[in-house]
Amino acid sequence: MAFGVYSLIICCVAVLVIYLWRSSQTFRFYTKYCYYYANMQLLAFLLVLPSLLTPGDPVNIRYFQVLANYTFKLIGITVEKRNTEELENLNKPAILLVNHQDTVDIISLMTVTPYRATFLAKKQILYWGYFGLTAWLNGFVFIDRLNPEKARGTMKRVVNIIQERKIKLWIFPEGTRNMKGDMLPFKKGAFHLAIQAQVPIYPLVLSSYRYFLDPDKKIFNKGKVIASCLPPFETKDLTSEDVNGLLDKVRSAMQAEFKKISMEMEERAEIAGNSLLVE
Repeated sequence: MAFGVYSLIICCVAVLVIYLWRSSQTFRFYTKYCYYYANMQLLAFLLVLPSLLTPGDPVNIRYFQVLANYTFKLIGITVEKRNTEELENLNKPAILLVNHQDTVDIISLMTVTPYRATFLAKKQILYWGYFGLTAWLNGFVFIDRLNPEKARGTMKRVVNIIQERKIKLWIFPEGTRNMKGDMLPFKKGAFHLAIQAQVPIYPLVLSSYRYFLDPDKKIFNKGKVIASCLPPFETKDLTSEDVNGLLDKVRSAMQAEFKKISMEMEERAEIAGNSLLVE
């Protein structure tokens, strides 16, 4: 009797979930984000033990990368890679720049992240449960953005890490998430790092998400992202006096590419029926 009642309840819940998924864009929006964050925490939990074998080594991100590229497929974001071969096979230290739109940027980045690459991240991530622990075990470089003096000290340490451990460091030069259809002004930190460490800058540009993701309207449909890697910018023989010029060149190139590939996605959306859905 009890089994029959439980079975009926499960069936009713399943029918309700299917109905809401098909009929409510708000339900789909929150369900996808819940799955995304739950999946991040689950993967982080599963990777704690393997990462303890080599704590703090960026090579550990490989474990997360392999699992994430499979489990994130359920969210419905596909990535079209362009000119990423050199980036994916990069075997020298470098600064990797990418525009920052949303937390789901990780989905695209995991498809192109090279061996021994890690992230420059805000210190608060350390307190994000298992993800924070695994981030530390994966060699994330944390900065305290609320304490500029400490942040400057961290930057000096990061230069040594890049040079001595030959790592590649992902940095979001805008410093915060932005889905306004344009890029925010870039912070100078990444460019100071690249020049002080005398390593090249590899810019990666992700096309706009706004054709399938709109947090204000609670829309999160299936979609495609173009991940386009630009030619590297060398920093050899540059000094701190060249920071502003280098920043302007890199931002102009990334901005132009962002507009180009975002316009392409907009045209595809119009062909698909002028909706947010981009197959």
